[in-house]
Amino acid sequence: VAGEKGYQGGVRSIDKAFAAEFRNRLDEVVYYEPLTEDQMRQIAKIELAGLQNVINGRLLSNTFLLTYSPASIEFLSKTGFCEKYGARELRRTIYRYVYLPLARLINSELVRPGDVMKAVMKKGGKALEFEYVRRTEREQLVG
Repeated sequence: VAGEKGYQGGVRSIDKAFAAEFRNRLDEVVYYEPLTEDQMRQIAKIELAGLQNVINGRLLSNTFLLTYSPASIEFLSKTGFCEKYGARELRRTIYRYVYLPLARLINSELVRPGDVMKAVMKKGGKALEFEYVRRTEREQLVG
């Protein structure tokens, strides 16, 4: 019922905003429900798994494993939450807080093949940092 009311409100908004000539050219109007926080966390996990695929594909034999603390995933999903634009802002947030700092770390040659890195919250909770995880723990994380 709530979805139907939202749909009808959207149709009325289109009727008010656009001339009949334009509306008649529309084949279909698609109405989306805003994403929930749980959905944003799931999307963040998918995006971060995609980053691991990029690491594996581009670095080939120099690959390393990147993991995330639950707090870091929560931070990314909340910081990237935008009801109006959905997951687009989440992608930008992951780029800003994960891709760029990780690229700097890789360029500094501090990450070696086989290393395991973990993204964790910095003190103060406003950014992420990457910690080294010992190789003995790597087997536990992977296996």
